Parts: sequence; structure tokens; C-alpha cells
Amino acid sequence: MKKYIFLLLFIGVTKSGFAQYKPAVVVFKSGDSISGILGDIQRKAFKYKTQVNGKSEKVDFSEIDYVKVLYSGKDVRTFKFFKLDDDEKYTKLQQLSTGQNAELYSLSFYAQSSFGAGPSMSQEVVKYYVKRPGEENLTFMGIYDPIPNTLRGKVITYVSDCPELVEKILNREFRIRNGLAPIFEFYNRGCNSI
Repeated sequence: MKKYIFLLLFIGVTKSGFAQYKPAVVVFKSGDSISGILGDIQRKAFKYKTQVNGKSEKVDFSEIDYVKVLYSGKDVRTFKFFKLDDDEKYTKLQQLSTGQNAELYSLSFYAQSSFGAGPSMSQEVVKYYVKRPGEENLTFMGIYDPIPNTLRGKVITYVSDCPELVEKILNREFRIRNGLAPIFEFYNRGCNSI
């Protein structure tokens, strides 16, 4: 029985050690790319292996154009790396929408809140950034917060050159609380006024 428990524990620890590595493709700013790798986007660099038990290598975010990571099934996410708020380090942002009018990115993290000695709650916080093609810097749109809801006004101002979309936002066909990806997908593909 002890051997069985030890074996299960060993397998669990071994799998958790490799759990962060996922199938990935990395495209460098030089135009070169590497596919068929297992990768992990860390805080300051992209770490990858060519084999499950192989040696890992690190690449600084400043050298990477983008990384595509397969999370599960058909869930492929694209990440780009930008300097935010006059910061010298690069930050990983997920690309949510791209097209001829704008690119939408998000930075997600979990915030803990506790109520005195009671239970603590964890909530995902999503910061949204946009960039028009040809622009180098991102524009911070904000965080969805249902109380002040300033994000809605910023989005309407940003897409004001598309009256059809502004009307859909005002009529609540597109809701900010559902995320900005559908709004910017319409802005890039369905707006006929631009």
C-alpha cells in the first residue's frame, strides 16, 4: 500500500513539474520561428523545451514578436509583449482581436479580497489595451467595473468612427460586461462606415 501511495505521489509531482509547459510556437522579431516545442511564458522570459525531458532554454520577451500556446483542444492563445507605462521591462498581453482598425489586448490577474477574519475571495481582473495598426504604443482602455463603468464611455469614444457599432453598444447589443472581444471583432470586420 505504501508503495502505491508513493508511486501516485511521485507521478503527481512529476506531472505538476511539467504542467506549465504546453505546445507552443514562438515567432521572433527577426522573422525566425520555432514550432513543435513545449513552452511556458514566465514573468520575464519565454522558457521552452524541444522534448519533454529535454533541457529548457529561455528567450527574453524583447526578442519575441509573438507566441501561440495550445491550452487544450482548440484553445490556442496568442501573446505579444509590450512595454507598459514607461516601464523598461516587457509585459505579456493576450491578443483578443486583430484587424484593419484595431488590435485588442488583455492583461489578466487574480485579486484577493478578504473580509476581516472571514473568507477571502479571488476575482479575475482584466485590463484592456488597444492599438491601431501602425501605432507603436498601446492605449489603456481600463478595467471593467460595474459601479462607475467608465470603460463603456472609453470604448464608445475609441470606436466613434463607426456609428453602427456605437449604436449597438448604446442599445446594449454589445455589453461591456461580456468582454471587449466581440465589440472589437465587429469593429474590425463588420463596420461598414470606416
